[in-house]
Amino acid sequence: MTATHAPGRTRPMCFAPDAEAHREVLEKILTLRLRQLARISGLVAKVRPENAATLVPLLERLPELPASARATLARDPYFHASFTRLVTALRASDPVTARTATDRLTSSLLLPAAGLLPGPVQLQAGQGGGLSLGVGGPRLRDHTPAVAGTVHFRGAADGELHWFSESGTSGTLSPHASERPVLDGDDERLPPMLAELAADPKSFSTEHVRPVTAGHALTHRFEDVCDRLRAAWPSMHDEITANVSLVVPIHSLQTAAFSNTAWQGAVFLRDDFTDPLFLAERLVHESSHLRLNAVMAVTDLHTHSWDERVDSPFRNGPRPVAGLLHGAFVFTRAAEALLRISEGTGDAERGARQAKALVEKVDIALRTVRVAVRLTDEGLDFMNDIDRARLSVVSHCGHVEPADDSDYLLGEM
Repeated sequence: MTATHAPGRTRPMCFAPDAEAHREVLEKILTLRLRQLARISGLVAKVRPENAATLVPLLERLPELPASARATLARDPYFHASFTRLVTALRASDPVTARTATDRLTSSLLLPAAGLLPGPVQLQAGQGGGLSLGVGGPRLRDHTPAVAGTVHFRGAADGELHWFSESGTSGTLSPHASERPVLDGDDERLPPMLAELAADPKSFSTEHVRPVTAGHALTHRFEDVCDRLRAAWPSMHDEITANVSLVVPIHSLQTAAFSNTAWQGAVFLRDDFTDPLFLAERLVHESSHLRLNAVMAVTDLHTHSWDERVDSPFRNGPRPVAGLLHGAFVFTRAAEALLRISEGTGDAERGARQAKALVEKVDIALRTVRVAVRLTDEGLDFMNDIDRARLSVVSHCGHVEPADDSDYLLGEM
């Protein structure tokens, strides 16, 4: 495990949850993306000429967004996923995909940037009149009569967004921001975007999962686990609040949970929320992937190319170096969450056995890191911090035997 210095170091990445540090990283990522959108505004206008007169000056002014709007946009996974798909499509000279991505991106921008809109923008309502803006924000299909066809939007200096549709429906929307993760499987953007994710050969989630409605029972169980996590590990709860804006319950025969580098701020969890320990493990595991994804977008933790691979105890066969670092981090955090959530309950032994099974894999991963990975100074400090946390988990587990298996050790990551 060798280290080299990486310039531009700000607040170092560490094992402990840190909500404020994550907000700082998200702001860096957002700044880079808003600047890039300003640079490519002319290309975007070519794929959506009907909105060009408004989109070009809007994209050029996005770096002027006020702090509250920037914070909302930085946590919006639809914005991040649409941005990534748009840039990829433009690079591939794929105007059809670029048009779809531009429309999705626009739906994320309209409310946060309403005060910057220089003119009208039009979008098409989806099937059943569905047209959602932002995360957990207003849905125009909730209006009566139903929204249909083209919907026209016009911003105001006070930040409100006025709209009217061809069906004669109209209204005014105000900026909306939730400080807690939104449990939502009903957004009309989800089915096609998840299908695109499944079709991407570079995506971990190759199964076409289906989002499901978060009914009362799912919502109650999710909120109960969040409350238990807040009591057992307040700093982790605070980081998740800063890190995760959208939790999508999914129906799946293969996948217990997943996140994706393009979907910063979103976690996808199978809709079997009956076991609070497993739900807490999944939530901490996947939110920690998001945390590290964001950090690694702006900080070099190793000096390997993206396709260099090493042996991994978390998945079958060699995996990219970044995946090994991710596994060591998220499995150790999930193990600590299991101990904290189950402590003093009838599930304490089960939590300890599951935690011990997880960190046994981390021990193997860190041994590989020591001999096969070239770390930067930041990466070395980070891995040492994870190892200290792993040893603490082992100590707290005591003499219990590790669980025979874990859902996360059965091919899930």
